[in-house]
Amino acid sequence: MQVRYQLRHRPVEVGQMLTRQLFYFTPRAGDECKSAHLGRAGALRPTAGTADCGGVEWSRAQSRGGGMRVPAVLPDLGIVAVGGAAGSLARALIALAVGDTGDVPLATFGTNVLGAFLLGALVESLTRLGSDDGRWRTVRLLLGTGVLGGFTTYSLLAVDAAQLLLEGRVWIALGYGAATLVLGGAASWLGVLSGRALVPGADRGGAR
Repeated sequence: MQVRYQLRHRPVEVGQMLTRQLFYFTPRAGDECKSAHLGRAGALRPTAGTADCGGVEWSRAQSRGGGMRVPAVLPDLGIVAVGGAAGSLARALIALAVGDTGDVPLATFGTNVLGAFLLGALVESLTRLGSDDGRWRTVRLLLGTGVLGGFTTYSLLAVDAAQLLLEGRVWIALGYGAATLVLGGAASWLGVLSGRALVPGADRGGAR
């Protein structure tokens, strides 16, 4: 009865309670990680600093009624999302430009092989430039995980191969899958060599 009364007559308080349950992190120990009350009318204002709460890094933002912590990983997810959208758009534009190529989906095949080459070059270059933090981490998340992650597509490769199998074109399906794996691996290896050529005179891990 009390819960029903609260839901009917005190929606603001119930909403705040649910917000705290969903977004606040209850720590095992330590003042830095204590949950705080969210003020009714307080606008969130980010403040500097992070806290390590039970193995999860949380950034701090304060309101008039107290503090609220949100995962510090959210900016990284935003970078990946922007890059992924750009990569998916580029793949779609290539598919539209190439059009229908008959039995073998050349657009998907080409983007996967090209993406493998570019990813190999990118990862090797970043590895030789230094540690994975700061601006190099941002570049990896944006271009590697984001753009090239959206540009290449294993799922469409699998669907295309399955459709060829269902249509009885078994050898074409097997050849398409095998060619993607073999040429993709070779392209990735060439990309690694290109990365070494782009960043000469540096050992892996940033030692010069």
